[in-house]
Amino acid sequence: MIKKIINGIFKLVISLCNTLLNPIDNVIGKLIPGYDTATEYLTSFTAFIKNFEVWVISYLGLSSVVLTTVKATVTFVLTITLTVHSIKQAISWYNALKL
Repeated sequence: MIKKIINGIFKLVISLCNTLLNPIDNVIGKLIPGYDTATEYLTSFTAFIKNFEVWVISYLGLSSVVLTTVKATVTFVLTITLTVHSIKQAISWYNALKL
């Protein structure tokens, strides 16, 4: 009896998470590149910034705060993507195990 109640609660939570995460995942999938591509972009971007940071700051008038904000934003967006996909993976693992 208790096992059925716990399984029902888990199924309810999983269905709610799927309902809430599917639209978010679709938006992330359309607006944000794949994780491998994004990490490649981030690596090349930081290498570019490290090589030309002084020139970019002096020529375009950008401050180091702007560059730090751009780096932090890209990292934050990648963290959201990884978190959403990790939650979905955990849910699919739970569904595969069927406690």
